[in-house]
Amino acid sequence: EIMVCFNPRIVKSYTKEVEMEEGCLSYPELFLKIKRPDKIVVKYEDEDKKTHKMKLQGLASRVFQHEYDHMEGIDFTQR
Repeated sequence: EIMVCFNPRIVKSYTKEVEMEEGCLSYPELFLKIKRPDKIVVKYEDEDKKTHKMKLQGLASRVFQHEYDHMEGIDFTQR
């Protein structure tokens, strides 16, 4: 499912972390084991400027955090 997210923020990270292998299109041949919180709560605006708050878990949480890191100037090799 595609989410359109403007001004995304992670408003809560749960303490339980899960280690998984991650890759990135910026480093096509590189895969690293990265620990990230399994659950997060995010807030963002959609294309109609409506604010959403949502809990993400598992792969959705990981993908959101990975892409959020890009916006913050962090790539997965820095984790």
